[in-house]
Amino acid sequence: GVADGEGLGSEAEIQDTASPEDSARATAVTVVQSDIPLTLTKTIAPDPVRPGEILQDTLTVRNRGTTDLTGVVLTDVVPGQVESLYYDADQTDGGDCPGSSCEPGEMIAWNLGTVFAGQSVTKQVRMRVLSGSSAPPDGTLIRNSARVFHPGEGFIALAETITRVCAAGGTA
Repeated sequence: GVADGEGLGSEAEIQDTASPEDSARATAVTVVQSDIPLTLTKTIAPDPVRPGEILQDTLTVRNRGTTDLTGVVLTDVVPGQVESLYYDADQTDGGDCPGSSCEPGEMIAWNLGTVFAGQSVTKQVRMRVLSGSSAPPDGTLIRNSARVFHPGEGFIALAETITRVCAAGGTA
């Protein structure tokens, strides 16, 4: 069996030998914690993505327990291949950044407060992939991770997404 706190990883890849630019890859990491009621689900689209396109990152925290949990915090790391995020409701869905913007490598944080038993809370982040001379090369994998914390339990769950960059002119 798998012990509490141990990570389980899975990766899937679809390759199109006729049109390699249409290939895609996804990775998921789950930390096993059987007695923790909070779960975190993370998705990102599109995959693949072209330089200059918007990535839509969706994070959902769910309290699958029978007790309301207070002081819940969700964090999401801004990947290095996207433009800086500013305090804009369209970009961070109310998340806080360390300064006047969230720079690549920094965390967006949401103080979710109380997550009631059976409740799900969803946050979205819109990120523009770098373009022009700063565009990531074709085939670059954009990794993005998020975590959810509870003051009584500490770090509870981790979720990661991977999106492949398809260079301009390719078929995404």
